[in-house]
Amino acid sequence: FTVLKDRALDIFEATYKGTNLSFVTRNGLVSSKYFYPNSLGFDTLMAGGLFFTAGIRNTGNPGEIDGVWYPQHGRVHCIPATAGYTKSDWVGDDQLKFEIGGDMHDSMIETSLIMHRKIETQMDSSEIVITDTIENPECFTQDFALLYHINMGFPFVDEKAHIIIDKPYEISPFFEFDKQTVDSHKEFCPPEAVPERNYILDVEA
Repeated sequence: FTVLKDRALDIFEATYKGTNLSFVTRNGLVSSKYFYPNSLGFDTLMAGGLFFTAGIRNTGNPGEIDGVWYPQHGRVHCIPATAGYTKSDWVGDDQLKFEIGGDMHDSMIETSLIMHRKIETQMDSSEIVITDTIENPECFTQDFALLYHINMGFPFVDEKAHIIIDKPYEISPFFEFDKQTVDSHKEFCPPEAVPERNYILDVEA
């Protein structure tokens, strides 16, 4: 897998035993320097990848609150990592452990939030462990929001794939045209002439 140092240490390309896992948009991989916090900026910058981080001051749709503009899904996914590092250590005689880490400072003139990220995996492992810690370095309380935007791609996701949710949940369609397919929301359909299928799931904790 590929980790993007200039984009919050998000994971872009990823494969497992030669099979692609991630979805990449038409934009392709876009440099974080093109970040433009207007209402359409996200659509031109969204690259996809295995996952990107939304937050850490806001997630969801863009908007202005108390004179402050919050871009869609925040801006941490376009913040380069500082204090970045990589290291590897043997675990026993036959396992090599890898670790990648760094800090993302989501700062404005008067406030700052810091996300500390650590990514861990082992040689021949099918598991990637991501540990994020949000630090408030200020002397006052601050709100934060964090969302992991997972983007699975073909052929890992195709017409034969389906979603397993093992806890009770409530579902609501995001777009009006999603109402007609809400009963089949766990299934993946062939390409169709709609922008996307989007459902909101409130899963029991």
